[in-house]
Formats: sequence, C-alpha cells, structure tokens
Amino acid sequence: MRKTLILVLLAAGVLLGTGVMQSQQNGEDAKLAKFVDTFLDAYWKFYPTTGTMNGFSKYNDKLEDLAESNIEKYLAGLDKFNAELVNKISRDKLSPEAQIDFDLIRNLIDYDQFRLEKIAPQQLNPLYYNEILYYSLAALLKGDINDAKLKAAGERLKAIPAFVKQAKENLKT
Repeated sequence: MRKTLILVLLAAGVLLGTGVMQSQQNGEDAKLAKFVDTFLDAYWKFYPTTGTMNGFSKYNDKLEDLAESNIEKYLAGLDKFNAELVNKISRDKLSPEAQIDFDLIRNLIDYDQFRLEKIAPQQLNPLYYNEILYYSLAALLKGDINDAKLKAAGERLKAIPAFVKQAKENLKT
C-alpha cells in the first residue's frame, strides 16, 4: 500500500506540474493529459482510499471492493489502458516533461498488474486490509474536517462489514 502510494504521489506530482503547462502543450501532450485524467479516475475508483489520500474526493464515500470479479475487471481495464497508452500516444512526439509522465503512468500500470496478479496482497496479506481500513478513515479525519468528510467517513464505516467479509473470502492463508 505504501509503495503504491509513493508511486501515485510521484505520478500525481509530475502530472499536476504538466497540467500547469497545459496551454503550452503540443497535440500529443494534450492526448496524454486526457489519457491521464481518464486513467487516474479509473485508478482512484478502484483505490478510493488512495484517491482520498491524494486529495481526489470523488470517491471519498467508497471503500475498496476487492472481490475477485472486480479485480479481474480492473485488470482487464489496465490491459486496455496499457494498450491505449502504447498504441495511441507516441512517446517520441511528447515534450520531455510529458515523456516522464508517460513513463510513470506506464510503470504504474505494469506495477499494479504485477502486484495484483503475482504478489496478490488481497489473497496473502491480512495486514493489507488493516492498512486500507486505517488509511480510508485517517485520510478523511485529519486536517480540516467538514461535513462532507464526516458524511464520507460514515459511508466508509457502513461499508466495513462487507469489506471484512470480502477479506475473509479472499485470504488464502
């Protein structure tokens, strides 16, 4: 979870930096920026806790759904994102800054596929679920707390029984 967070923070930091220069982008950079927005929305939909930790509040009221069918659907989506990134965006035509973003996103996609398929923390590591529960609430309840954050925290609390049930079904050890 922490390694993923570090990768996402790095990617988000670099990507936010390129967003400032969006008016100076060439066509290929604009295609990459649009791709990144779409990818990060899907990424944070699957990992709403990570999204919350990175300041993306659209899915603050959700908790990770780690059902096998959802993971398979997400992995299929990663395959599509990877193919789109490689086949529809020419890395050579990107600005140097956008090339870095391209590489970061591609590495994040590859890392996430490898982690979910080969390392499979959702099947082998019960602490993975503890970290998600902790960070899902801590990210909402630190700093400035407002009504929206409290409501989202309440929704996440309501989702905990189903999350624990899913954890018990997923864990193989």
